[in-house]
Amino acid sequence: MAWAHSKSRVYYGDQSAQLTQIRAVRPGCGGLVVSRASRPTLRRLNKAFAGFFRRVKTAKSGVKARVSTV
Repeated sequence: MAWAHSKSRVYYGDQSAQLTQIRAVRPGCGGLVVSRASRPTLRRLNKAFAGFFRRVKTAKSGVKARVSTV
């Protein structure tokens, strides 16, 4: 949503802080938004996006990306 509205990047720390704020404002939804359980998910998502954009940037620069065979 942040990118669509203001073309700004959303960082892990910002999202983590938002979870804490949401939980403070809406105590009734504590079961739905559990910060401790959501933070590792945010970390994995952040790492996945960082890796994706790193690979896109590498591909644009003309460097051939290394493909791993698993």
